Amino acid sequence: MSPWLVWAAGVEYPQVDIERAELEAFADAVAGAASYPVPVEDAIHGIAVMEAAIRSAASGGERVAVENFSV
Repeated sequence: MSPWLVWAAGVEYPQVDIERAELEAFADAVAGAASYPVPVEDAIHGIAVMEAAIRSAASGGERVAVENFSV
């Protein structure tokens, strides 16, 4: 498999194992070697979006609000 992915727009991007990259970033942050690349507020918002998607699916696809959380 090629180490490059080619998108329809003709732009080439390197192939990335996103799960591995996320776990390595987390491990570096826990070890104090680097700060985590996603701000806490953004991570919490992402969870709120996923929870809203789950609620929407459970209600037959109805539109639901994304809850606001603050750190």
